[in-house]
Amino acid sequence: MAYSPTSWVDDVTPVSALKMNNIEQRITYLSKSGTFSDTTTVIPAGGTYTKTIPLGFEGVSGSLFINGAGSEGFVFFNSDPSLSRSIGRDNGSSAVFFREDGFLLDDATTGSARLQRCYIDGTNLVLIFGYNSVAETLAISVCTWEVQA
Repeated sequence: MAYSPTSWVDDVTPVSALKMNNIEQRITYLSKSGTFSDTTTVIPAGGTYTKTIPLGFEGVSGSLFINGAGSEGFVFFNSDPSLSRSIGRDNGSSAVFFREDGFLLDDATTGSARLQRCYIDGTNLVLIFGYNSVAETLAISVCTWEVQA
């Protein structure tokens, strides 16, 4: 059902459960958030893995916090696959990095997988992970995401 805003006029428009529920319905569709983890997916050498999260609405922008393989950081994204940006730290380092090319999940013992792209495609959040040299298991202990309409 499409949202239909109420034209509120002081001392004229009655407040009712129907009108308040209409407001609540719209608020529900302004953002969506969730979490996932993935420590079992194997990305083949030179390959990619795409994770698609259905949103149920047309998203505009969002962010995610990702923790895995000793790295953690924030990724900011919108509907342009080339514009995701990240800030975080690698594998226990105190140094902070800013990346324009995705987010590196780095672990000295298991290698590195990269969140290559993160973007909104219509009503879906799309995350593309890749690894270049050998097959690699994705090591995401937790990823918390939020998308705004």
